[in-house]
Amino acid sequence: MSTGRRVAITGLGTVSTFGTDLDRFWGQVCDAPPAPVHTPVRDFDPSAWFTSKQLRRSDAFARYGVVAGQ
Repeated sequence: MSTGRRVAITGLGTVSTFGTDLDRFWGQVCDAPPAPVHTPVRDFDPSAWFTSKQLRRSDAFARYGVVAGQ
């Protein structure tokens, strides 16, 4: 069902193994090997966005999603 609302995408956020900033992410995506490579996210510090209590109570995937959304 269409409501007739329009949506504008005004930004892009990412937290991935390819990088946590847009320039690094796109550079890594363009140079990525053909087969998937599973590596940890290395340069992500969630303490800039969360309190110590929130860090204890949340999983990594939730932190990635919240920060990428901000």
